[in-house]
Amino acid sequence: MQFYNIPYNNNENKKESLDLYIANKSDPNLIIFFHGGAWRSGDKSDFKFMGEIFLNFGYNICILTYNLSNKNGEGPYHPSHTLDCSKALHWLKFNSSLYLDNVENLYLIGHSAGAQISGMIALNPETFLFPLDNGLELFNAIKGVIGVEGIFSVPQLLKTHGHIPLYRDFIRQAFTEDMKLLENGSPQLLPLSKKKNFKLAPYLILHSKNDSLLNLDQPEAFMTTLNGLFDLNNDIKKDFKPEFDFDTLTEDHDEVLKSPQFFCAVINFLKKIKY
Repeated sequence: MQFYNIPYNNNENKKESLDLYIANKSDPNLIIFFHGGAWRSGDKSDFKFMGEIFLNFGYNICILTYNLSNKNGEGPYHPSHTLDCSKALHWLKFNSSLYLDNVENLYLIGHSAGAQISGMIALNPETFLFPLDNGLELFNAIKGVIGVEGIFSVPQLLKTHGHIPLYRDFIRQAFTEDMKLLENGSPQLLPLSKKKNFKLAPYLILHSKNDSLLNLDQPEAFMTTLNGLFDLNNDIKKDFKPEFDFDTLTEDHDEVLKSPQFFCAVINFLKKIKY
């Protein structure tokens, strides 16, 4: 079953809507995909192919969209994109009974800018989930996170690519020129000292060495952050240390999402964490 343009924020704004691809209405597991596009472009309709492929494999998946930054620099700015996606997760967990019997487990996949969004939700629930009704329950429902060709440090991206007008423009349009906002919107730079006893969901980072838009410095630095968070809480029983794979995907930045290797990597990870 496929359902399109379902509003998740009680309004008619098509940028606050989602599509559902449902293989089994009674399956308590749900994949959620956050698209990229530098926070200023992209739409859930661009990824209909992904929904149909996961559907054919027997998985329930939601592909959502969110309000995009204006190319004229008029906003919305961070944290708007992540707040939208948090509201979508809340709707899926607590208000989607018309389409799904009981959503218990959420598995987040973010691509490019979408990996920044999924990372912020998973690592900063104090800001994006806990203020919502039943926010702790929503956070605990996140059972796995996958970041693909992700942006994890916006200041680092500005440092390595800021000489290119395209990058400088979309960063300014999504974050303004306020360095504090760039830092606050970077999963890699979230302070670990405040994360003692933090429950880190199983995490997989996928990145192609042939990505012409983002260097390996983004996932490599984030790898240090995730491992540090894991080690900080090593007194808590954990079954899954964060995983990083820079070899499986071989296509360019966007093309990876259409590769068989991508779907195999995701499905293998889901099976490993007992989806």
